[in-house]
Amino acid sequence: MQEIYRKIGVFLHAVKVKFLLTRYHVKRHFHFNIKLSEIGTIGEQLKYGHVAGGEVMVEAQWGASEVIKAASGKFVQTDDSGYLEIADSGDNQLIGWANHREETIGAVDGVTKTQLNVSLSAVYKIPLNTSTPLTRAMFYDSCDLLVTTDIQGVDCTSSEDVLIIVGGDIANQKWALVMLNPSKMGAQGIS
Repeated sequence: MQEIYRKIGVFLHAVKVKFLLTRYHVKRHFHFNIKLSEIGTIGEQLKYGHVAGGEVMVEAQWGASEVIKAASGKFVQTDDSGYLEIADSGDNQLIGWANHREETIGAVDGVTKTQLNVSLSAVYKIPLNTSTPLTRAMFYDSCDLLVTTDIQGVDCTSSEDVLIIVGGDIANQKWALVMLNPSKMGAQGIS
C-alpha cells in the first residue's frame, strides 16, 4: 500500500513541477504552445477574435461611421486620411486587427480610439462569409475577406490574398482560423 502512495506522490509532484514550469514559461517568455486543433473543432462560435500567437498593440483612430460587430472579423486598413476602416472585398492591404467592442463609430474621423494588434504570429477565429466551401486542402493557402450585412468573414477565394487560412470548421462551415498575410501588410508605399 505504501508503494502505491509513493507512486501517487511522485506522480503528483511531477504534475506540480510541470504546471509550475509551464506557468513560468508562459509568464516569463510569452511563449504560447497552443495546438490549433485545441482551439475548437466544430459548431458556431459565440466569440470571435484572437485565439493564439502574439500581440503587438498600437493605438489607432477610427474613421467616421464604421460599423463594428461582435460576431465578426475586425481586420482593418486605413482610409485616404489615415483613419481605420473595416477591410472588405477588394482591399489588398491590411494593417492589423482592431481589438474593439461592438459599436457604430460617430460621424467625426479620429475621435474614437482603439488598440490594433499588428503581430504577424497572431491567429484569429472569424466567420465564414463565402459561397465556396472551406476544405482541408485550403489550409495554409491565402484567401480574401468579404463583408456581408456588416459581418466581416473569410471569403474562400483568391484575389487579394490578404489572409492565410490555418484551420477551420469544415463540418459545419461556420468559421475559419486565419493569420495576416505578411506580404499584404504595408504593401503600399507613402505617396
